[in-house]
Amino acid sequence: MAAVFYPATWITGQYRKAPSSLALMSSLQLQQNQNILSATANLEIHRAVIQQASCHYALGEYRMACEKLLEVVSGLMPQNQEMMKSSEEHRKPLNKPGKVRNDLRLIPCTSKSVLPFCLQLMLACFKLRAFTDNRDDLALGHVIVLLQHDWPQAENLFLKAVDMICQQGNFQYENFFNYVINIDMLEEFVYLCTTEGGRVQLELLPNQGMLIKHGSGII
Repeated sequence: MAAVFYPATWITGQYRKAPSSLALMSSLQLQQNQNILSATANLEIHRAVIQQASCHYALGEYRMACEKLLEVVSGLMPQNQEMMKSSEEHRKPLNKPGKVRNDLRLIPCTSKSVLPFCLQLMLACFKLRAFTDNRDDLALGHVIVLLQHDWPQAENLFLKAVDMICQQGNFQYENFFNYVINIDMLEEFVYLCTTEGGRVQLELLPNQGMLIKHGSGII
C-alpha cells in the first residue's frame, strides 16, 4: 500500500487548518490515481477524506463530518473474500492479558475496517442530537438504523432510544421500513403499539402523518 504523509496540522491537532490541507491531498491523490481502478487506490483517496471528517467532528461540525463519511461509504469497493480472510490475523487486537488498552487504535485501510469506523463516527455525531432535551426524531431514527451494524452489542443504546420514544408517546421516522431490518428491533416497535407497550403513536411510513390527519378530518 502506498505511503501516506499526514499534514502537520492534523497530527498536532490544528483541526481548523487541517481540512484544507487534507482536501488538497485528496485532490492530488485523485489526480495521481484517476487511471488506476483498484480498491487500494480508492482507499488511499478515502483516507484523506476520513481524516477531514475526523477534523470536522473535533470542531463540532457534525453535518460536514457526516457528509464526508457518506462520501467514503458510498465509494467503498467490495473486497475479495479470500483477501479479507488472509488479513484477518492482522486485524485482531494485540492486547496482552493484564495490559490496559490504549485510547489510540490503529486499523488497516481496508473496506472491512473503514466501514465500521465511518459508521461509528456517524453514530457519534447523531447521538449528540438524538439524546438531548431538544427532540429530534430524525436523528434518533438515524441512530436506530446505525445501531444495527453493531448488534447485539448496541442493544443497551437501542433500549435507551426506545425509552425516549415511550416518554415522548410518539415517534416519526418515515424511512424506518427502508432501513430497519433487525428482527429484535422490529418486534420491539410492534410491542410499542400494543396496550402493554403504551400504545405509542408511530409514524413510520412515508406521508403517514398526512394520511392520519386526512382520515381524522373525514371522521
